[in-house]
Amino acid sequence: MSKSLCFFLAMAISLLATAQESAGDYVVTRDTPSWFKSSFLDFPEDISEAAAEGKQLMVYFGQDGCPYCKKLHDDNFHQAEIVSLLKEKFDSVAVNMFGDLDAVWIDGEEYIEKTLARRLNIQFTPTLLFLDDEGNEVLRIAGYQSPPRFLSALHYVLSDLTDGVSFADYWRQQAKQDEKVTALPDLAPPFSAPPYNLSSPSKMTAVLVTQSSCSICNEWQNFLSSDKAKQWHEAFAYVRLDLFGRDNTMSGDQTASQWVLDKQVAFVPAIIFLDESGTEQFRVDGYLRDFHLSSVLDYVASGAYRREPEFQRFLQQRSDQLRQQGENVTIW
Repeated sequence: MSKSLCFFLAMAISLLATAQESAGDYVVTRDTPSWFKSSFLDFPEDISEAAAEGKQLMVYFGQDGCPYCKKLHDDNFHQAEIVSLLKEKFDSVAVNMFGDLDAVWIDGEEYIEKTLARRLNIQFTPTLLFLDDEGNEVLRIAGYQSPPRFLSALHYVLSDLTDGVSFADYWRQQAKQDEKVTALPDLAPPFSAPPYNLSSPSKMTAVLVTQSSCSICNEWQNFLSSDKAKQWHEAFAYVRLDLFGRDNTMSGDQTASQWVLDKQVAFVPAIIFLDESGTEQFRVDGYLRDFHLSSVLDYVASGAYRREPEFQRFLQQRSDQLRQQGENVTIW
């Protein structure tokens, strides 16, 4: 066998291995549930067809190899009550965040899947957009949420409250009913004491929103206290707020609860990153494991969010760089 043939064969095997690795255990076009609508991604048409059947439209953005998308499908989309509601009340359409299929959005503008995702500022997968019969976005879920939280979101979208009550307020009332008194662990970062001033003249502010009886909150807090996270501690002024914090006041005697509600925090835990003037630059309020959470901290602390507006592209680049440095990248 010639050297050139060996070289090209090795390259082909390498590319195949890379493709298989990047695809992981989940492929959008293969693993989308069979009850999703077969759509030409002409969304004005999809809206009209859904409305004609008395339904609303759910637009799902996923990507190949996304463990959170797989968890959504394995957990949420196998819950009988969730599946029943989605089949009866919604037309569900899947979009590949990095796909190349033609798409027409609600405004009549033409895109391909990946440019549509960019136009709609899709930062995390899965992201689900719930649209009314006029194409207005009623609710956006950015990232994975557990079946009970997801079901609560569906009930909100199907309620008569969407014009007068924000989902953040609706969900807070649901969460309040199940609240238990659970001590939260102390954290390694030097968290500010109230009253809070959410603008620092020299660094970003990372506002961590938690609540009692929240296992994921404890997960995030344990990560922030770990050696892995300490490299970013100096980049942020840290503030921790409780979702129902009535006593922790902000500047101007605003309670923590009021500030969080004004920010429309729908799920906890959440981290809201504010610049030196107190203006929000980035947030995450979907379930993330350690690698993705560390990538979010790196994305903001390094200033990469200013030059690369798409977090998922930054995430791919960071993963490649870490692998080139010999690190074992475990995304789940």
